[in-house]
Amino acid sequence: MSGLAQQPTEGAAPICPGCGYLRTGLAASARCPECGAEGVDGCLQLHGAVRSMRAATILAFGVACFLAVALLIPGLFGGPSLGACEAVAGLVSAGTAAALGRHLVRTHGGTHLVTTWTVHEKGIVVSGLGRQTLVPRDSIARLDCAESVFGPVTQVMIIRRVGSMSGALGRTHVLYLRGDASTRAELCERARAVLGLSRA
Repeated sequence: MSGLAQQPTEGAAPICPGCGYLRTGLAASARCPECGAEGVDGCLQLHGAVRSMRAATILAFGVACFLAVALLIPGLFGGPSLGACEAVAGLVSAGTAAALGRHLVRTHGGTHLVTTWTVHEKGIVVSGLGRQTLVPRDSIARLDCAESVFGPVTQVMIIRRVGSMSGALGRTHVLYLRGDASTRAELCERARAVLGLSRA
């Protein structure tokens, strides 16, 4: 996974960073027909990974499997008969394990973790997991960048203004940027510069 910025390709950011208009079919350099915002060909793109609930899902899957085995297996092989409560708990655990297992298989193949942020003076378009979200510039208080203790990764967070709805709810977009340390630091500074933000 590359941590290098690239110029947006045709159709890479079909949402206008100014108003959210769907830019599908427009050239990257074309102005938005809705609000007149400049095109996205001069934007900065950050490619990285999103935060995953994989570890928590795997842990829950393991606990559910353990409970299902502990409660159901003895009764199936001639052990003491299960009471109604134990049988229901075992079936619920087995069902939970099956649902979590299906979730892991369907959503944790790896490619779903990739995300792209298109940074524009009007805001950031967050693309990934099959959808796009516009984070308007006036709702962004700062862009925090912190080095991870687990390896050569920089955690980049969009911190919303408290006065915005998403800021009040504590919703934060996070991107994990890979690559060498100097490149990651340069990309963080360039993203702040595009947005007109100072270092936190």
